[in-house]
Amino acid sequence: MIAPDNSLDHEDSYLEFLRKRADKVFHVTAYAGNAGDSLIQLGTQRMLADLSIRTTGDPEDAQVILVPGGNPTLWPSIGAERWQAMWRRYPHSEFVVGPAGFRNGFSDWTGIVNEEESTVSGLFARDPLGLRCLEESRLPASITYGLAPDPALYLRGSDWLATHREAATEQFDLAAFRNDHETSGSCAFAWRITSSILPSRFHRRLSRGLASPARRRKTRIARARNAPTGLPLVCNDVARERLDVFVQTVRAARTVHTDRLHTMLLAAMLGKKVFAYPTSHSKLESVYAYALKDWADVTLVPM
Repeated sequence: MIAPDNSLDHEDSYLEFLRKRADKVFHVTAYAGNAGDSLIQLGTQRMLADLSIRTTGDPEDAQVILVPGGNPTLWPSIGAERWQAMWRRYPHSEFVVGPAGFRNGFSDWTGIVNEEESTVSGLFARDPLGLRCLEESRLPASITYGLAPDPALYLRGSDWLATHREAATEQFDLAAFRNDHETSGSCAFAWRITSSILPSRFHRRLSRGLASPARRRKTRIARARNAPTGLPLVCNDVARERLDVFVQTVRAARTVHTDRLHTMLLAAMLGKKVFAYPTSHSKLESVYAYALKDWADVTLVPM
């Protein structure tokens, strides 16, 4: 398939896009995410500083409003509806979404991005599946889109990461699993939907045959426990902790079992052995194949 003229599908497309705007003032948005999202913010801040791009905390003073990345199309509360509110309030600014997990079928992000009032000038995917979604979204020619690594990976060669690698230990094995609608398999979505529409007694009966997010998590913890290394197993979805706790916990692990993308990314950058478990939309597998497979010690665990 030949990419349209507004597509930048090589690895440094995001950096190229930012360099062309190095004379502009950026405002980097924040949202109520987890420690993985804080890692994205940190990588983005360092990227902009290395490019000598000026930033401001006040979007009124910005020429570019930048959403640094994340997984907004699966979480509508932090996704396109929030973007829409931003570009309508600050119509003088370009609106850009850094390397993110674009997926179709969970929100009307394409319709919102294509609205007449949109000031979107750039959308970037962090994996090939996301790029395919952008290619299929019939974006206007005014929007540049492309493929680039997750911004957290920009920390890989930083002094910040080097300091944490030097402080790394092997005190325990870590099982860090999520318990929400991104848990692997369509059953997770079916479980969430049926729990909201069926009487509790019927849902309890049905759930015995469905892999609910909670049951899936228990199964994965048991699998991690059955791979003994002689160290205790710590069960903690550490991405939900503060960033400093998140980093210190992962760096103290010998091996990491997880279905959290940024737990996988941080552990890989710290040189840990990672067992990556699937999610409902192939997030870890796709990012691994694109950005990690040539250097990270990651084993993809089958469904």
